[in-house]
Formats: sequence, C-alpha cells, structure tokens
Amino acid sequence: IVMSYYSEARKYHERKQYNEALKSYEQGVTAGEEKCYYGIALFLYEGYGTGQDKDKAKRIFSEHYNNILIIHHMDVQYMLQSMQ
Repeated sequence: IVMSYYSEARKYHERKQYNEALKSYEQGVTAGEEKCYYGIALFLYEGYGTGQDKDKAKRIFSEHYNNILIIHHMDVQYMLQSMQ
C-alpha cells in the first residue's frame, strides 16, 4: 500500500513531529498533491516546524482556495478573514 504524502504528513502532525510533517507536505506539493498546500499554509500560519509567516500562509490559501475548499470541505473564507 502506497501512502500519500498528505497521509504521511498528517500522521507526523498528530504525533507533533512538525518538522517531519512539513517535509512530507513539501514533498507532496512537489509530487502534485494539491491538498498538501493546505498543510503548508496551516504550518506557516501557526509556525509549526517553520517560522510563522501569516502573509505567506494567506497567499497560499488564496492561490489554492478552490482546491483546498473542495478537498477539505471547509470554510477557507473564514480562515482567510481571520488572517487579516
């Protein structure tokens, strides 16, 4: 069974292994896993495994809004508004 980078990253995230999770999200983006952008944006927003960069997080959420919304079935618009 092949695990997606996103699934791998989520497992690391749940274990609070943020550096490993971030690496998996980045590998997923490189491999074309669109949903990994959500993880990277969240980590940038919260500062998990990386320096906090709310502007970059907002840019990623904005650029990938439609795909993130579809993939996660969540109100990304609310998250964008809370970042302002």
